[in-house]
Amino acid sequence: MHLETYSAADSAHAQRALAALPEVGRALPHSLEAEEALLALLIAYPDEVFPLCRNAKFSEKSFYDPKHGTIYAAVRLLAEAQRPIDLATVAERLRETGDLERIGGYATLTQVTTYQGTSAHARHWIDQVRKFWILRQTIRQAQKAIEQCHGYSGEPFAEFLAPHAVWFQNATARARQGESGAVETLGAVIAQIRVDVAARAAGTEDRSGWIFTGFPEFDDLEASNCLMPFGSMREDGNVIIGGGSSMGKSVLMRNIATLAVERGQRALVYTIETNRYSFIQSMAATSARASVRQLARAPKDHVARLDAALVALEAKVDKKLFLFQRSDDPGFETIEGIVAHARAWCAQHGTPHLIVLDYLQLIGVGKRCNSREQEVAHISHTWQALQRELGCVTLGGAQLNEASLAKLRQVKKDKETGEVLHDLPDRGALRESQALYHDADVVIFLHMPVVDGAGREQLGLDTTNPEMWLCIDKRRSGVRSIVKTRFEKAHGYFKPLNSGSARPIGSGPISKADY
Repeated sequence: MHLETYSAADSAHAQRALAALPEVGRALPHSLEAEEALLALLIAYPDEVFPLCRNAKFSEKSFYDPKHGTIYAAVRLLAEAQRPIDLATVAERLRETGDLERIGGYATLTQVTTYQGTSAHARHWIDQVRKFWILRQTIRQAQKAIEQCHGYSGEPFAEFLAPHAVWFQNATARARQGESGAVETLGAVIAQIRVDVAARAAGTEDRSGWIFTGFPEFDDLEASNCLMPFGSMREDGNVIIGGGSSMGKSVLMRNIATLAVERGQRALVYTIETNRYSFIQSMAATSARASVRQLARAPKDHVARLDAALVALEAKVDKKLFLFQRSDDPGFETIEGIVAHARAWCAQHGTPHLIVLDYLQLIGVGKRCNSREQEVAHISHTWQALQRELGCVTLGGAQLNEASLAKLRQVKKDKETGEVLHDLPDRGALRESQALYHDADVVIFLHMPVVDGAGREQLGLDTTNPEMWLCIDKRRSGVRSIVKTRFEKAHGYFKPLNSGSARPIGSGPISKADY
């Protein structure tokens, strides 16, 4: 839920609620000095100051004094029309809209622009105006909550409070982070690229945020055609793992999160499909290569190995793994709730190296949509926006539709050679919305070929240790490739089958010669 969510009726209702309190007549928080100083700088240095206001998401409603909001709206319209901005043009614009006399004429404009300062002071005044703007909205939201609490009629209590909790979490996170960042010029971008290129050439780039996979094809940085860990390039952080039911997408994401923790990185995990008990138990089983279901029939050392893995995990996950399950917060039912929680968590604890959501299509949305396709698209856009905002690697699971999976399980052969042809998953296989594909920086499909590399058929999903291909169908900074693995279901582990490079793939079906 965003900060600007109120209609005029909502605002009027909140003001009436305020009037009923003992503090009757008490003005909402504001600083007319800050508003006038900001408007003066905005008119004097529009090219430098207006982008800062736009980044802070200012509107005329951000100002306490309606006259100041009207002046800001006039400046904004001039800026968007790419017209000159000075005292005369702002006055002319206000006269065209009939607002000049309404705000008090030239006298008001002259008074507003008396502040003498430079564009270097703009950030301070923007922060001041923004702070009071958020405080006023917080008071209005609080009054709205008070009114609704008085009207509580017995519906599920947690769900009743959840929208307000999400709003306050979002407001707190945005207040801590701030949104009036410096304007980045193209010259500064080019200078940063030159620094990054030199560091990469020397092997001294910052790798602290890279997320390794456990597969040599990604992680062997000495290989000339290494696919590279996630987050090793700009716009390489929004990773989607797609797969059908029981094909291991949750296992793969858990394995990657475990490896990150073992490397000393911090992982924030939202497990919607399972609970933390199953998650930790599976982590230990993978580390010990032991099957929890078959402990009674397993070799005697398996129990000891599993216990040792749990002890080791207890030391590794402390302050590294932060695991939240669906029942922890009613807000986790929607993508807005999860994003608000992640923002608030990051504002308090710092941004982690990895955020995992298992999985995207299991959650709902907090806004009205006309179809499930629109809902999933909204989930995808919101998830991508969180990744762009935080800058860390995000890993999200996605389900494939049954029609595509049934097609992929059919055995197809070349009419001339009789050789088996493999259809690979593509963007059309994603269930409910292809927005997941378009928003992602990296898309990896889990594919169990109908015939493995040794020529054995593996048509049933109950195959114990199937050969599983990681089909990198999209990567903004790479090529389409296949990484071959063995999925050990009993241990919850993807075992690498190739120690060399991944196989590049083109479009359409592939034959044995291609893989």
